Amino acid sequence: MSKPRLSIVLGTARKNRQSQKVAHYLVNFFRQFNELDTTLVDVRDYATNYTIAAWEEDEAAKPWRNLVAATAAFIFVVPEYNRSFPGELKLVLDSELAAYDDKPVILAGVSIGSFGGLAALTSLLPVLHKIGLRILPEQLYFPEVEELFKNSEEELALIYESKLIQVKDAIFKSLNL
Repeated sequence: MSKPRLSIVLGTARKNRQSQKVAHYLVNFFRQFNELDTTLVDVRDYATNYTIAAWEEDEAAKPWRNLVAATAAFIFVVPEYNRSFPGELKLVLDSELAAYDDKPVILAGVSIGSFGGLAALTSLLPVLHKIGLRILPEQLYFPEVEELFKNSEEELALIYESKLIQVKDAIFKSLNL
């Protein structure tokens, strides 16, 4: 039997994106657990320059739809841009509907400011509810990301390890692992 896939979605295609550091940090953390098949998903590889409705047949949407179908749980790494989340994340999310059916999701907000992407996550919540994802209450916040990732791995572990264990436990529980 194959392991359930945890897709850690880097939710922006912006050049020089700081949230990439967070996504890689999370991938490295979750790859230590052999019960999961953890993969990094870059929205750049799935975003189109136009909206594809979930009910429309469009070859450009197939890779994202296949990914969603194969994923058991998600972590969305969401940077805050102008008090919201990136448009390219919305484009890919809107191209699927049925396959999200009650799959668990953890949100990881990222910002250069002190609130760690809170506004981005707040604006994303109604979208995730509407498409049918099950939002787990354990959320992550990565404020002042440029400064934060100047810390050593040991310092980051002191800051985040206990919260990441809670997130891991929530994902495992939601997947009955």
